[in-house]
Amino acid sequence: KIDTIVCSFHNNLIPTGSQDPWALRRSLYGIFQIIIAKDLQLSILSLIDTAYPNLTDKAQNKEKLLEFSYQRFKQLLTDSGITYDACDSILENALHNPNKAKKLAQTIDNYRKENPEQFKSLIDTAVRINRLAPESNNSISPDLFSSEGNNIENICFQKYIQVKETLLNLIKKEDYETALKTLTKLSEPMSNYFDNILVMAKDPKVKENRLAFIYQINQLYKYIANFEKIVI
Repeated sequence: KIDTIVCSFHNNLIPTGSQDPWALRRSLYGIFQIIIAKDLQLSILSLIDTAYPNLTDKAQNKEKLLEFSYQRFKQLLTDSGITYDACDSILENALHNPNKAKKLAQTIDNYRKENPEQFKSLIDTAVRINRLAPESNNSISPDLFSSEGNNIENICFQKYIQVKETLLNLIKKEDYETALKTLTKLSEPMSNYFDNILVMAKDPKVKENRLAFIYQINQLYKYIANFEKIVI
């Protein structure tokens, strides 16, 4: 199936509107169904990358095929009752592991229904951090932390270390519900952080250090999803 899909895109036989003579939509949808039904830890990206070299040295229309794959996977998720914004939040890495992505999206929806207040707090914190986070990372120097707000910088840094270790273990075990609850533990300390700490400090060293911390905190949320996509 994947060879047929890749070959079709390579030869510009791309579905448009209602036109899909090679039934590529159904074929790719079926591949996703098999991966999820059999609980396979399989990457669609790897399948595509394996198929293209059998045709040519140049991957023709690969970007269009990836976009097509994202849309078919999103269709499968929404068909199973997952909300569109939960789908969007995990879509970025969905092709690396569709099975994991579906579980994450389902967990996000369930957590939102069962813990609406905590969920809103989680999203508000994640979005605020993501909008401040720089694109590149520098190392964090605890020596540059201030004592403002009852040492809130050091408190949040220690919380970050604790949450990171726990979160990575939970993700490895695919315990996404507890992972979300663990991330929620950052909401209150980070709210205090923003109330007491000026991230864009006048001292350039302090500013860069605080941005480095924000970058690292942001990575914790991105391990789970892109929470900017969630609609509250």
